[in-house]
Amino acid sequence: MTITIYDVAFRPDGKELLVAADKKVLVYDGDDGTLIDTLKAHKDNVYCVGYSGNGEFSASGGADKAVIIWNKTHQGVIKYNHHDSIQCLAFNPVTTTLITCAMTDFGLWIETEKNVNKYKITSRCCSVSWNSVGTLVAIGMFDGTISIRSIDKGDNITTITRSNHEPVWALKFTLPSLEMDFDVRLRAKGTITPQFFPEECLVVTDFGRTISHYRLDGTQLYPAEKAVDYDVLTMDFITKGNFLVMGGMNKQISLYTREGNDLGVIAILDSYVTAVRIKPNDSRIMLVVACADGGIACYHIMFSVVHGLYKDHYAHRKNMTEVAVELLSQGKATKISCGELVKKVAVYARRLIIQLPDKIHIYHQISGDNPDEPLEYRLSERIVQKFNCSLFVVTELHLILCHEKKLQCYDFKGLKQREWHMEALIRYIKVVGGPSGRESVLIGLKNGHIYKIFIDNPFPILLYQSSQSIRCIDVSMEKTKLVAVDESGTCVGYDFVKKEIVFQEPDGFSVVCNSKSENLFCYSSNDAIYVKTCNFTAFSEPMKGFVCGFNGRAIFVLCQYIMSKIEIALTNHLYQLIHVGRFEDAFEMAILGVPESDWIILGHDAMESYNFEVAKNAFARLRDYKSLLLIHEMEQMIEMGQNKKGILGFLYAYSGNFAEAATVFQEYGMEEMALDMFSDLRMFDLAQEFLSKATPDLNKALLRRKAEWAKESNNNAMAAQMLVDSGDLEGAINVMIENDWADMVISTWRKIDKSDGELLRTIAEYLIKKNEYTLATTIYTVINDIVAIMEMHVEAGHWEDAFALARQYPHFSKYVYLPYARYLAEENKFEECQEAFHKAGHEQEAFDVLESLSKNALQEKRYSDCSYYNWKLAIHFLDRSLGDEKYLEKYHKHQYLADSYYAYNFIHQNARQPFTATTDFRIFMIARYLCILPKPPPKISMASVYFTICQLARKFHTYKTSRQIMDKLQDMVLTADMKQFLQFESINIRVKPYSDHENMLLVCYRCSQNNPILGSNHCNRCNTEFIHSFHSFDQLPLVEIFLEKDITDEEAVALIDQDTSGECVCSQQLQKMAPTKPLNLGREQLRVLETHHVFIQKLPKPLRFRYYVHIFPSIPIIHCETCFKMFIMDDFEEYTLQHSKCPFCRTPIIFQEDVSHN
Repeated sequence: MTITIYDVAFRPDGKELLVAADKKVLVYDGDDGTLIDTLKAHKDNVYCVGYSGNGEFSASGGADKAVIIWNKTHQGVIKYNHHDSIQCLAFNPVTTTLITCAMTDFGLWIETEKNVNKYKITSRCCSVSWNSVGTLVAIGMFDGTISIRSIDKGDNITTITRSNHEPVWALKFTLPSLEMDFDVRLRAKGTITPQFFPEECLVVTDFGRTISHYRLDGTQLYPAEKAVDYDVLTMDFITKGNFLVMGGMNKQISLYTREGNDLGVIAILDSYVTAVRIKPNDSRIMLVVACADGGIACYHIMFSVVHGLYKDHYAHRKNMTEVAVELLSQGKATKISCGELVKKVAVYARRLIIQLPDKIHIYHQISGDNPDEPLEYRLSERIVQKFNCSLFVVTELHLILCHEKKLQCYDFKGLKQREWHMEALIRYIKVVGGPSGRESVLIGLKNGHIYKIFIDNPFPILLYQSSQSIRCIDVSMEKTKLVAVDESGTCVGYDFVKKEIVFQEPDGFSVVCNSKSENLFCYSSNDAIYVKTCNFTAFSEPMKGFVCGFNGRAIFVLCQYIMSKIEIALTNHLYQLIHVGRFEDAFEMAILGVPESDWIILGHDAMESYNFEVAKNAFARLRDYKSLLLIHEMEQMIEMGQNKKGILGFLYAYSGNFAEAATVFQEYGMEEMALDMFSDLRMFDLAQEFLSKATPDLNKALLRRKAEWAKESNNNAMAAQMLVDSGDLEGAINVMIENDWADMVISTWRKIDKSDGELLRTIAEYLIKKNEYTLATTIYTVINDIVAIMEMHVEAGHWEDAFALARQYPHFSKYVYLPYARYLAEENKFEECQEAFHKAGHEQEAFDVLESLSKNALQEKRYSDCSYYNWKLAIHFLDRSLGDEKYLEKYHKHQYLADSYYAYNFIHQNARQPFTATTDFRIFMIARYLCILPKPPPKISMASVYFTICQLARKFHTYKTSRQIMDKLQDMVLTADMKQFLQFESINIRVKPYSDHENMLLVCYRCSQNNPILGSNHCNRCNTEFIHSFHSFDQLPLVEIFLEKDITDEEAVALIDQDTSGECVCSQQLQKMAPTKPLNLGREQLRVLETHHVFIQKLPKPLRFRYYVHIFPSIPIIHCETCFKMFIMDDFEEYTLQHSKCPFCRTPIIFQEDVSHN
């Protein structure tokens, strides 16, 4: 009799399996299938079974309308009934709440409540499922509706009504997908991906043969339902909801994606499938299938590895419909969702090829090479064609498909370009690089032959023949070696150049060559991975897996569907190459990554073998400049023809074998090298022993080295004595000076030959600092350096000694007077400064000093000093005007500036200082003098001058002049105080007469004409120049007379000085001459002039003397013999008595009584 199995259920820990078989509930061991117990409490067929989430309870229900709840020991603890047969049941995944569904109602059993709550429904229940958190339950009805209810009271939240009204025989809530990191950027760049639902959803099937997806709120996820060609009776999810397994009336178990895409058939059975369940808590995917004929089958589902690797680009299938691409060296990854079963993948350079059931997608990498860029691929081509192939590779412009003995090359448009037919089945194929469009491909055949083909060439090239079928092949970086693993596990290395086998290793099943090194290979065995260099012994790494790639130090190993990257140490392999003297190969390997200690060993061993190029490269990477310098010296010695044995001494010294190095140096006549070595090491005793029979010069050199060491050891006294003993007096003197040992310097300098002038000069400079001027003079005298003696006295301020030397050696006088002049300038002794500059022959410096002082004084508004400096400049130009007329013009210019600034100084002080000793009358006279100047000099404020006259106008009754000045001030810039004063004064002045007081007018002493205050400095009638006292600036009673052209100054003075008797005729002669003509006097007229009536200014040449007639001899007038400015004698004497100098030129005035007293 056939037994029908209606349902099965696993305990959550997978240890037990419940089976609803006819009227019994069978309990099987979940691991080995042993029958544990048979439960016979039901009176009719059992339709459904289930386990609680914690495994404490199980339940069964059937046609007898009864629901029995069993405890963990399979004892019935609770039984309750419905009005109709039980169709389905399910425990809440979070709590122990049980829902049981009958024909017309459903019930909720809650462990903490006594009664079972039952709820009526409008149609027969066909299926039931809880969501993952146990808050909602979905019930599939016979009329095609789905009721989603809450757990609290069983209330209906929403009802899903399907259009076909077919019975919903299976439904299931999916777990939320953990794969939520898919790359949405791919859609924006042209990749067509299916809709993807990472959230929890409800999957529904019905007898309308469709698969639908709904959200928890009842809305459909997407309008297009997935069609199936059979009636689905049962379903379950595997790999945490990523795949869907369904079975039904077609007697098959089919695999689908989470979204319902068909991935293929898992198994074909003899009867229709009633239940499918996945074993929980198992690392494997175990599937239990129950059939209507009573059979129970268990299947272990394994997903084959579909992957491709090129250098560090690894692409592999994920979740059957996705391809994950990883950049292993940078830890980057991206994922491409294809929506269909991914059959094969291949990667090469920037190309990625994905084969789907009926088409091929070709992708191109667009970013990810730079560290800060994401890894991204863009769909570039599609080949809509179904290909049947067993192996599959890609090149830059082509894809190559392999099926049995045939290879086919297609372009990316799907057009076949070339085809190759091999003599045996193809077991292995690999692209090994080459130019774009001409790449080479390795092919391993079942008969043991290995071929190479170029994709643009129809003829294969036989590379190697093995007696066994080929399992894996690769070629080295430079394509000179071939490695292969055959069916017997033998790993063979074949050299194309030598045409011979270079190594054989047993127990291998995969092998790769290093993509960055010609001499490194890696192969895997059962329990380890072996790394081999050339034909040397291989070194193992304890790791299982299939070796897929070898890039630098990184090995890519596929183990249990996971690609791992391991970093290996290359030290042992490096030493193997160094040991046999293959330094170039060792250097190439070291570049892949070795510790610093290995670089040091490589550099030293290469240097000892005189392979300087490798040694230099190694030490350059270490930045070991000392070793690089050693190599450079060794190369130079070889170029100079020195014996290599002697050069070996350098290496011994560098390695610390100093005695052996010294022996080599001494043997080959390189004692100086030994001396340098021992000196650097401070091994002077050992040096003395080795150099005992050396030349005297070498022994002296040793003494100097010992002295240097003593100096570095702060034993300077010993160092100085050793230097003296070795004859290095200069070094000894330097040490003495550095330590300020004056006595030792004095006792040593006499040992120095006078021809060594520089050293003696150094000693003299040191003695000068110690104030030993006499001894320094002696040393300078020995070397006949008179200039240095002068400079010494100048620096020390011994001017008298310096002047004595200057008088003794006049041709060296500039070394004394020039610094003396600069010293005087710093001391503000400008007259002495000029004289010193003059004596030194530096006239330009004298002029530059005065000019700078003049400009600075004017800038700082020190008008008195500015006047003085301009007068000095005028005298300077006058001295130089004998040979050049242009200097005479500069004389007059600076004389005029000196006069103007001298006068303006009083106006400036009067305006700035609240109290001054200068009387108002004098201030008025000075202001009147400045007003009649032809052109105001720079930096003089005529507004201040005019304002001063306005202020004093009322006091001196010069109302007319005040009004004229107010008119001029209207166009000038004035201060606020000035403006306010002028506003009031302009009103007050209107009541005053429009005239000036007669006493304030300028009176011409020749024609007695009164001249206005604001006129010129000449009489308006006779053009006679007005002469002013340069103290009070009052008008002096002087009238200038002129000589006829043929009379010289010397003759005129002699004529005037002649003794004449009689009355004074000066006034009579002046009255007889026409007032409009100049007073040109001849010899007779000069002879009759009274001497005391004539005032003579004896100006220096090239200027002519100036002659004046004193109109009122009773008013004594005096002039300065230096600046020739004229003063009223009383004013001059008063000033000189107070200040002992001329008011204008500051020349000291020494009175007769002072001279007598001195």
